[in-house]
Amino acid sequence: MNGSPRLLPFLIPALVAAAVVTASVFHLVYTSAFTEDLAHAQANDVTGFSALGTANAITEVPLGQPVRGRSGDLWADVILGKPDFSEIGPGEVVPFKVFNPGGVVIDRFTTPGRAYVWDAGNSRILGIDLEKCYASESPCSADIVIGQPAANDHGACNGDSGVQNFPNRAPASAETLCGIPDVSQSPTEHKSIVSMAIGRDGALYVPDSFNNRVLRYDDPFGSDARADEVWGQRDFSGMMCNQGTFDFATAETLCFHADSNRREPGLYGAGVELDAEGNLWVADSGNNRVLRFPASSGSGAIAKRADLVLGQRGFRGTAPGTSMRAFHTPSALRFDTRGRLYVVDTDNERVLVFHPPFTSGMEADATIGPSFNNPVSIEVDPHDRGLWVNDQRNGMVELWGWDGGGPLAI
Repeated sequence: MNGSPRLLPFLIPALVAAAVVTASVFHLVYTSAFTEDLAHAQANDVTGFSALGTANAITEVPLGQPVRGRSGDLWADVILGKPDFSEIGPGEVVPFKVFNPGGVVIDRFTTPGRAYVWDAGNSRILGIDLEKCYASESPCSADIVIGQPAANDHGACNGDSGVQNFPNRAPASAETLCGIPDVSQSPTEHKSIVSMAIGRDGALYVPDSFNNRVLRYDDPFGSDARADEVWGQRDFSGMMCNQGTFDFATAETLCFHADSNRREPGLYGAGVELDAEGNLWVADSGNNRVLRFPASSGSGAIAKRADLVLGQRGFRGTAPGTSMRAFHTPSALRFDTRGRLYVVDTDNERVLVFHPPFTSGMEADATIGPSFNNPVSIEVDPHDRGLWVNDQRNGMVELWGWDGGGPLAI
């Protein structure tokens, strides 16, 4: 101990040198990895690459399987506590539990009724036969699962939440969903909120949050849980914002997560709705707009190119705004029985009301709720008393009258 002070002049410089070397090595490794990501993205014509947008910017094409079982490969060879390396959820994945759920829709066109639950943390949808559920003891168990190969053990985004193809993302498919970003460092802090819709034929429409697309399932209870149609991407494998062009939207692209909504999952949503004519409407939150995809008057088939946009002057606009013609992160939308459209304008803390006939770039006719704090979803009251609003940061679900008066109930 008495000799310790004599060592300080030599020890301190040594520690400083070690710290500098460590920092230099870390910087070299990090810079090399980031440069490789950027180069790979540019080589695949991916624009708009940024550190903030890594989940969207890295390319979709896998590099191949990890190398395991070789000396010095730096890949783990055995995993304990999970069925494989792609699973990172903190809890047990079973058919009667959810992890960070972010939305429910009830199929009222089918008897018996069915519930679809967006189980965001497990990147799946649980389908529940309500008649069977009411007749059984709790907890109700899912009758079908969408987005995962089985109701047990599987909860990964696109089958790979462990980024086993780093620096690339595993591609999406007609059998997968992505409810939390697959590059998330803390899955318990991430979630996504979606508003789904049911067609009169029982088809399910889903905004697949981190795959930046809308999926249609023709008959998930009767046939299979594989998506039958996709909007926002060229095919079922696509998942990037605006098909990889990021800030450059078109009438055929979608982007639910962008710099404009601060990439804070769980504080905003994405939504779909069908009007009385069968047209598909999408709350395209990252592009700060609402799109209408028209249905054919003959076949009923819905076009993959939008014919109307709200919140922007044209289909290429993405900037947020505060006027009655603009949105800042539209998260959900619903029609009332009179054909009026209601859009949750989350970051502007309001619900905008549009009266038909609808035209591109039109001004909203009214607003509801000047006292909201981060509203994220809405539902029409089944007794036509008004509109229920999920006022998230106020911790309330409120019923507002059609005239904007309220809240009538909390």
